[in-house]
Amino acid sequence: MVRVLYWLPQTSESLPAQSSSTKRLSALLTSISSLLASHVNSSLAAPAYIASIRYFQHRVLTMLQEAQQEGMPPCGAKVEELEREWWNSEVVAAWYGPKMPQGVPQTHKKGPKGKDMTRKIALTQSDQNREDKRLREKRRCEPLGAIVPIRCDASFVGLNDE
Repeated sequence: MVRVLYWLPQTSESLPAQSSSTKRLSALLTSISSLLASHVNSSLAAPAYIASIRYFQHRVLTMLQEAQQEGMPPCGAKVEELEREWWNSEVVAAWYGPKMPQGVPQTHKKGPKGKDMTRKIALTQSDQNREDKRLREKRRCEPLGAIVPIRCDASFVGLNDE
């Protein structure tokens, strides 16, 4: 068994008040370190993934050390960019699974002909059958003409039917 020791910077001692960006970097470093420890202990870990994780860890440690030396918290934009790169990386996706899209709303208010549209991620067979039945009933009861609503079920016989 390989023991891996990591240096976690004591940011609260070096900075008078721990800023939110410093806390975010510390949380990111904890996440990266735990993932690195898991990959190092795994016999199936790819060397490219381990190198990528170590690169991210190095970047976080560098940002924390610079913040300690300057006595100021790290730039929030740089921390946010690093977090975004980490959570969107292939290494994280391979370990935790793909991330669901955040920017796509579940309900679109302006659909075709002003109707509400709901985006469904996945339907089970019973949900699909229920949805199909609902749509058939809705179509059956919708007016086909602007003047007279015509029902489309099998028992109806119209004047112009052949």
